[in-house]
Amino acid sequence: MTGGLVFLALGCADAVPYGWSSGRVLSLLGIGVALLAAFVAHEARAPSPLLPLAIVCERNRSGGCLAAALAIVGMFGIFLLLTYYFQVVLGYSPLRAGLAFLPMTAASMFGCTTLASRLLPHLPPRVILAPGLLFAACGIALLARLDLESDMSSTFLPLKF
Repeated sequence: MTGGLVFLALGCADAVPYGWSSGRVLSLLGIGVALLAAFVAHEARAPSPLLPLAIVCERNRSGGCLAAALAIVGMFGIFLLLTYYFQVVLGYSPLRAGLAFLPMTAASMFGCTTLASRLLPHLPPRVILAPGLLFAACGIALLARLDLESDMSSTFLPLKF
């Protein structure tokens, strides 16, 4: 599985200089897919698999994993672009840029540790996950309003008190 993921990552990385239709990229992606397919085939017939396929085929669990994976990919993009914005556009030092992430980190920790832990015993995960992802999408929409002249308070506090 690791080899398959490495070849997929190499194929995606080489797509920038060589293009998606180049033989190099297509062969790397093909090898990655073949290795992942071999892993799935091996796990399907192994007596004690690393990842039982019944877990992946369960609808609720696979949906939750997919939602979590998409959220992580989105958060990676947000952290990367906000780091550039803080340091290049606003001229923050690396320490100040890191400190600027603390409100988002605190809100995420509060949502995961306090809200979700109290709601999960009473509600199914999909009832918690869907509004959480919608709330994250609203936050990303607010971040999309950033430009060179915007300040943080006018962007994140659209209503003036």
